[in-house]
Amino acid sequence: WTKVMQVRVRAGHRERIVSLVAHPGRHSMRPLLDSDGREVAVEPGSVLFTDMLAKVLQVQPGDSVIAEPLVGDRTPRKLRLSGTVSELIALWIHMTGDDFADWLGTAGLVTGAVLHVDPQQLERVQDELLKMPQVASASRKELIIEEFRKQQGETMGTFSFVLTLFAVTIAVSVVYNNARVALSLRGRELASLRVLGFTRGEISSVLIGELAVQVLVGVPFGLWFGRLLVAGMLAANDPESFRFPANVSAHSFAVAALVTVLASIASALLVRRKLDQLDLVEVLKTRE
Repeated sequence: WTKVMQVRVRAGHRERIVSLVAHPGRHSMRPLLDSDGREVAVEPGSVLFTDMLAKVLQVQPGDSVIAEPLVGDRTPRKLRLSGTVSELIALWIHMTGDDFADWLGTAGLVTGAVLHVDPQQLERVQDELLKMPQVASASRKELIIEEFRKQQGETMGTFSFVLTLFAVTIAVSVVYNNARVALSLRGRELASLRVLGFTRGEISSVLIGELAVQVLVGVPFGLWFGRLLVAGMLAANDPESFRFPANVSAHSFAVAALVTVLASIASALLVRRKLDQLDLVEVLKTRE
């Protein structure tokens, strides 16, 4: 069973409408999980706020707030915050079922039930539940997750594709432009080396070697700065509905480094082609 009630919680002039969840004394199929996926025990006498809720209300453990139930007896009551828990979705208040009954002054209140159903009987069980007049709605976790991924996943996928396309374009442009500028600045020196007997491969190694050193030094710094940029963007936009942790996977780092290296190789090949077409006579003419 579950007990969930909408309450309006106030702290001074700040207020939010949130869900107050009562947890059973024994282990349930709706455990309280933190942002790292670890189960958090709700001890008797404790009232846990989502850390974002505590931040929005500007309260800390030991402070009291006013909570007004939005169903039944709507008499405002005090709640004393005893701790916070880091959750990734919405704003919640958690307490034990017994504390909830004492706080609300009523016993036997149940607003929902979590069922473990045989996968072969899901459709039949859901149909039977929907026929019951006491049941307002029945949902399945798999369908909720699928719908969330369909809506949010498509949006995030499109957004990530556009950003990746821009990132690839910028990486190629920056690396190639840097190589062309280096070739323009050192064209006379490289042409002089050719006149002195250096081969095309030898003069190419001078310019491409410089480019390689710049890339090797720049990639680690770029990955580090990108990690800070992601953390800064998420910290600046921390919504109350969903909170995404700043976790950049090794795969993302590898893709970013690979794109930069491939852009460097492509730029090196283009620069090498320009070096092969270098007009020694034109380059070595005295500038007026």
